[in-house]
Amino acid sequence: MTLSRKRVLLIVVASVATVCLIAVGLVRAGVIGGHKATAAASASAHGNAAKVTEPSDRFIISYAENSAAGKVIASAKAYGENVLNSLPAKDKEALTAAAGKFSVKLESVTAHAMSTAAVKLSDKLTVDQVKEFISTLEAADGIEAVEPDLHVTALGDTSAQDRNVPNDPYFSKQWDMTSGSYGINATNAWSQSTGKGVTVAVIDSGILTDHPDLKGQLLPGYDFIADAERARDNDGYDADPSDEGDWSEPGECSAYDGGSKHQDKGQQSTLARFPM
Repeated sequence: MTLSRKRVLLIVVASVATVCLIAVGLVRAGVIGGHKATAAASASAHGNAAKVTEPSDRFIISYAENSAAGKVIASAKAYGENVLNSLPAKDKEALTAAAGKFSVKLESVTAHAMSTAAVKLSDKLTVDQVKEFISTLEAADGIEAVEPDLHVTALGDTSAQDRNVPNDPYFSKQWDMTSGSYGINATNAWSQSTGKGVTVAVIDSGILTDHPDLKGQLLPGYDFIADAERARDNDGYDADPSDEGDWSEPGECSAYDGGSKHQDKGQQSTLARFPM
């Protein structure tokens, strides 16, 4: 055998040995084979029952991706599709039996991403029943985790929200402020803080410095509009951030009268305005 061939053979043998050592290490770490990783994930997931603090009739179930139920969920035509009657018999029976222990029925099992299903029961279970329901299902084959599907709100509650609604009769029309679905749900945020000690820099077309909502809440601003005609103040740049109006008279289409004359109570942040 020539010297060059010996070198090639040594390189191949060394490479194979290196790959084997890496594979063994990954197996031991649980990355390949999945035994340790799965066991750790399972141990973590099975602590969900202990965390329950509220009654519930809705649950999220995570199935193993390679399980029969997981494959049914993955094959659903759309997320939210009810796959209750498409589940394998043993999986459907496991759910039915777990619910039956508390004299409730399965209303739906809807498919979602990552082999998860949302389960809806016919009635709410108590906290203790929820814990037992979760423990029963987590012991079933193919199920990796079960947890209540809770309705969570970001801040505050109804009573706190009511106390923080400004006394502006037009406030309810400002859907961007009041809606929790497509607005910022400001009233709930105000139950936690009204901005005391916070300075907000606002870049817009100007401000009405005498507006009652802003009395005592303003810092010096600046007018960055260079065009004197557009700025409507005859001098372009200056240290006056006032809104000079928009060429519309009161009552005309798109004209505004400067906003509500009712003071919004309790909002305490300070504004610095910069018209641009």
